[in-house]
Amino acid sequence: MEGLDALLAKKKHTPKSELEQNGIPQLQSSPSANWFSSSKSAKKVSLSSVTSIIDGLKKLYVQKLKPLEATYRFNDFVSPLLTNSDFDAKPMVMVFGSILNWENNIH
Repeated sequence: MEGLDALLAKKKHTPKSELEQNGIPQLQSSPSANWFSSSKSAKKVSLSSVTSIIDGLKKLYVQKLKPLEATYRFNDFVSPLLTNSDFDAKPMVMVFGSILNWENNIH
């Protein structure tokens, strides 16, 4: 996630000489296209990199959203601030309806 901001900033400030060759404007590939292309050079992973989606969500929440929620007192008006257990808990689903309806849908 740290490298994404730097990559996007670098793409925005690309000099015109790189975009044009021999007086012909070249199409600039989008950053998302580079994500899916294979890279032969090995990249070193930093220690602060995200190892799972849950860890990434926790990190983003603590760094970006939690300070905003505290500043605007979100917990006083809507709901309390999230904790690590909110991210680590298994999702719960409540099902309504008769079992006969579910038998047709499950199979």
